[in-house]
Amino acid sequence: MKKRFKSIGLLLMVFMLLVSNFSFVYATDDEITPYWNNVNMHEFSFQVLSPGEAHISIYYVAKSGVFVQAKSTVKIQKKILGLFWTTVDIGTTNNEWVEYCTDVEGDLYNYYPVDGTGTYRAVFKLEITGIDGSVDVLEDTIEYKYS
Repeated sequence: MKKRFKSIGLLLMVFMLLVSNFSFVYATDDEITPYWNNVNMHEFSFQVLSPGEAHISIYYVAKSGVFVQAKSTVKIQKKILGLFWTTVDIGTTNNEWVEYCTDVEGDLYNYYPVDGTGTYRAVFKLEITGIDGSVDVLEDTIEYKYS
């Protein structure tokens, strides 16, 4: 009996030592931030303003020692029947705004007419290419209700 209490006591002490050595890591944001090889930061913006113009903005700051070029692709879509998204005809190839930039700090902007009120969204894709051929792909979708 005495040996059994000693064994249980020893197991509890070992368990307490193991638990007390755990390190907990807490994140400061609610999202995981990926590691990028070629870009330091980016920001996408989308809104529909009167008289029915969709304004698109892309801002990025690349890593100057490795940056080669940036390629942005944006599609504007409108929600129909409350369920489906249809691509808005903006008069470009595949109805996408495609822009290339070789500036380390890029600020790209464009606007296109949209037809009437409703819920619109912009589907962004920014590809930042580095000298080693690696490509950072940054994607986002921003919705905007225009009334």
